[in-house]
Amino acid sequence: MNLLILPEYPFPTNHVVVETVYEKLLPEHGHTIHMVRPSSDVSDVVVRLAPWTNGQLILFPHEPLGSARFNILRARRKRQWVKKSLEHLLPVTFDAVLVRNDLVSAQIAVAFARAKNTPFAFQVSSPDAEFRIRQGRQRGLAKGIYTLARGYSDLWRRRWLCRRADVVLPISDAMRHYMVHVEKIDSLRAFSFPMGITPWPLVPLAEIKALRDTLQLPAEGTIVYSGVLDAIRQPDRMLDIVACVRQRVPEAVLLILTPQTDERRTRFEARAAQLNVPVKIVGPLHHTQVGRYLQCADVAISPIPPIFEYCISSPTKSLEGMFAGLPVVGSSEIQEHADIFRESGGGLAIPFETNAFADAIVSLLSCSDRRRQMGEAGRRWVLSRRTYGKLTGYLETILQGASSVQSLAVLAHSPD
Repeated sequence: MNLLILPEYPFPTNHVVVETVYEKLLPEHGHTIHMVRPSSDVSDVVVRLAPWTNGQLILFPHEPLGSARFNILRARRKRQWVKKSLEHLLPVTFDAVLVRNDLVSAQIAVAFARAKNTPFAFQVSSPDAEFRIRQGRQRGLAKGIYTLARGYSDLWRRRWLCRRADVVLPISDAMRHYMVHVEKIDSLRAFSFPMGITPWPLVPLAEIKALRDTLQLPAEGTIVYSGVLDAIRQPDRMLDIVACVRQRVPEAVLLILTPQTDERRTRFEARAAQLNVPVKIVGPLHHTQVGRYLQCADVAISPIPPIFEYCISSPTKSLEGMFAGLPVVGSSEIQEHADIFRESGGGLAIPFETNAFADAIVSLLSCSDRRRQMGEAGRRWVLSRRTYGKLTGYLETILQGASSVQSLAVLAHSPD
């Protein structure tokens, strides 16, 4: 296939789907991949030969977010940059156009695809609009009115795009169900496309022991969380959980793998010191290095608040922990946690409550055989169901059938 992809991330980026599926696996499977992407290194549209294939990489200037007025003007400029970029691809015949999340680019790309009679696919990997609406409400009317307005505008545009797309790729079965039954997206055109795992060889135990020693992590007492420390995730709840664990496992330590280096990380460290909870924070890391640090832990945790936005998202970090051979303790309110842990045997789905989480963690730290058995079971499940190799094959099948509803109707609507 000849594919045009517009990811939302600037080039280059540290993102597993972009680097693994778009830039590596699809080209390795024989497809020609063209991309249109923002870049901080250009001041005008630049056309290059794509480093991963014989397609074209077209870059336009990237501008970071700023004030409300700046963001409005930024969106206008971005529309013009995307239009100018696509002009270079007018002579090219495509089998499909795929946009990931980017609403501004998608509005231009869907018109481009229609003009070329090419199927258009829209990938929704996060309910960003709903998160923005929640954030605006929490700020209050005076401070949050712009965020609210932007959230509702994004929600309207996303629904508009999804109703016009030939294929919609929500990130989970729960999001697909919501889009079909609440947002009234055509069920035949909606396919769950969750996050997955790029298989990596397990790091030798001697190297892991040396890394644990460097980080001063205790044997059979290291609890790992991988992800952001944003307030909406209630990261302080992890500190309360580990404080409870330490009442019975005094040597327990919390290992945090996070891309953040801002004030949220500083606040979290200050709160940990206040509660006397030992925390080791590592990051930012390239996604290929995360597994090495996960292997330094004994138990992975994914305490996700049971809010709507997370209930329809994909528990990616739990999959990473399972692939690293760790038992995972995750929130039972997230249905995908409960389903994956039940099917795989690789984790425990626990109510999002401090004592319940602490009890589950202590039960795993106190039994190495159980940890090993659950870790092996979880790793087997991820290898059989959620590698990016398998997910890429699933995506290929969808894009190849995107030209007609009849072709899509015979396909599975979930990789599971």
